[in-house]
Amino acid sequence: MLKEKMKPNSGTFTAILSLCSHTGQVDKGWQVFKSMTNEYGLIPKPEHFGCMIDLLGRNGRLDEARKLMEIVPEQSTSVFASLLGACRHHLHSDLGEQVAMKLIELDPSDPTPFVMLSNIYAAGGRWTDAERIRMMINDRRLKKLPGYSLMGVA
Repeated sequence: MLKEKMKPNSGTFTAILSLCSHTGQVDKGWQVFKSMTNEYGLIPKPEHFGCMIDLLGRNGRLDEARKLMEIVPEQSTSVFASLLGACRHHLHSDLGEQVAMKLIELDPSDPTPFVMLSNIYAAGGRWTDAERIRMMINDRRLKKLPGYSLMGVA
């Protein structure tokens, strides 16, 4: 693409950052993320921040992910959910609490952050805290809708 003198667009950067995230290329991801602004004059969108936060989180760099989260221009539940998933994976309950509370603030009717926080507590052996969160889910009568897929048959 660059050899053909084609200028990458926002979607191109999303794809590249996602690739970096799924292949664990943190340094390359940072390089690509910074080049958006420095070389191509593009302002990163929430999806670009989400890819970077996912990349950092998958690689256990939760402090960097948290700092990046602080400068996301638009508060997006998907970006926060990505960081919460990383907190769950790495059993980082302190940051997980902060992120879950932010998600609950953004959408108090969504049971997902409650369930994930309860799972973080349970995985860390914090059974009393896990039970407290489960009771909150029941008290608020939150229900997680089951996922589904549709497939057409020709």
